[in-house]
Amino acid sequence: MADFTGIRRKKHNSDWQTYLEEFSTPESYIRSVKAIKAFMRQYNYSPNLELATIADNLYADVGAVAMTLIDLRFTQAQGVIEQRLEANQTAKKR
Repeated sequence: MADFTGIRRKKHNSDWQTYLEEFSTPESYIRSVKAIKAFMRQYNYSPNLELATIADNLYADVGAVAMTLIDLRFTQAQGVIEQRLEANQTAKKR
């Protein structure tokens, strides 16, 4: 399977038209630009909305919430384990 990591990285840091122009033949560039602009008109899409930044922030927030919940459940589990170990030790002493 081909590895497109380098190409994706280049695209991520450049304007989509610049990217297409660099990696396309003149014919496919014109065809792609027309298709993309038609899509943008049809769905009222604007690539200048900084959606990638918003998505990155949301991803970081979700990760922070998940870690908080994991820490909470871990602390709860530790408490239960300690209680049960204590109960077992008390039962053995009898």
